[in-house]
Amino acid sequence: MERTSVALGLVWGLYMHDVLGSTLVVEAELDSSRAVRRLAEHRIQAIFGVPLIYEVMAKAPEFAEADLSSLLTVTATLTREAAEHPDSCGIGSVFTEIKVVRADGTECDPGETGQILLHGPW
Repeated sequence: MERTSVALGLVWGLYMHDVLGSTLVVEAELDSSRAVRRLAEHRIQAIFGVPLIYEVMAKAPEFAEADLSSLLTVTATLTREAAEHPDSCGIGSVFTEIKVVRADGTECDPGETGQILLHGPW
């Protein structure tokens, strides 16, 4: 049976797509109504995201009536981690490097404001 997944984080999605041998549905931006419709229309079985994505999708008018019975796997940041670190977006993804730097390019200390630098294969 062919699996279908959706990923709003492209690198992680591509990795999981290969692991699962699935069809990948990628969205360029988060439109909650469209995302809910696509989950139902494509009978998507796995979605990988962060809690904010699921919260926004749950508020879409289509959510209450959507047939999401095809979903087998839904992953996100652990609730405990999100609650303990509401100021954090996580540690990155597979093949992705993230750091926060000062104006002079040196890495910031934890809690220090700086510029976020992301490096990945895309």
